[in-house]
Amino acid sequence: MAKALADYTTRITSLVQDNASKLETADYTAALAAALEDLNSNHPKVTIVSEDGDGSAYEWTLASWVEEQSVVRAVEYPAGERNPEYLDSDEYTMVTPGDLRLLNYTPGADESIKISYTIPWTLTAEANDIPDRHFEAICSRAAAVCCTQLAAAYGQDIDPTYGGGVIQVGGKLPNYIKLSDKYMEVWKNHFDTSGGHEAGFSIAKDFENTNSDGRGRLFH
Repeated sequence: MAKALADYTTRITSLVQDNASKLETADYTAALAAALEDLNSNHPKVTIVSEDGDGSAYEWTLASWVEEQSVVRAVEYPAGERNPEYLDSDEYTMVTPGDLRLLNYTPGADESIKISYTIPWTLTAEANDIPDRHFEAICSRAAAVCCTQLAAAYGQDIDPTYGGGVIQVGGKLPNYIKLSDKYMEVWKNHFDTSGGHEAGFSIAKDFENTNSDGRGRLFH
């Protein structure tokens, strides 16, 4: 069963160890949002759709496409070959956000095309499609944000006897800096070893972000 939103906030709170309660609920919410933005920017969800040819269609609308976030990862055509065949990046384009067009082919009635593209993960009070294997990494990423905020807060504490100089309150400033670094390492190490998308999706081919004439490809 997928973790609930409350599970994330509870875990983040326990990692941060803000015994002085300098952070508010809104701070934890914002930190989790920042972690999710990092997740979706660098380790997005990959969805794969399959479309049957009819001998005339060469353009398809990708229903889950999210403008300014989704990116085409691969176009397999003809789909279903024992050794998958992938189109080069200059053989298709996004004519409008979410509408993919083949430039050189029109799949026949006995053929199909498989399109792989990224979409954002969802984490709300009502739904969560993030695999639980990413749970600890996401919570650590959010905790790192919170610890950085706490380090800044303690760094601004002023002792009047020192003429307004910044002091380290009970060693909390360096401790929170260390915690932030530690949690960022958890995040980085997780994706270095386990990858950013669901296991089972891999393409043994490099796809370029430019057309054959050197122009940048339109992905969104």
